[in-house]
Amino acid sequence: MRINIVNLDKDNWILTKFARKLHYNLNRAGHTVFISKKAKKNVDINHYIIFLFQKENKESYFLNTINTTMLTHVNDNFRYNKI
Repeated sequence: MRINIVNLDKDNWILTKFARKLHYNLNRAGHTVFISKKAKKNVDINHYIIFLFQKENKESYFLNTINTTMLTHVNDNFRYNKI
């Protein structure tokens, strides 16, 4: 499976550490994995390392891919409205 991890966090910050660990373990499981700053069209899955990195325009989503995201908690209206 081809998986793209979308990460906009700075180097060595916690979300980048999550992305790198996810990349490492998915790669060990036999998947082809990328980390990039935006969704890719030629993958099976675009996984946003956190939902705040998702764009709100349909051009950012491709019909041939599954889009997933990490959501840790919903504690305000901003986060609630995003989902």
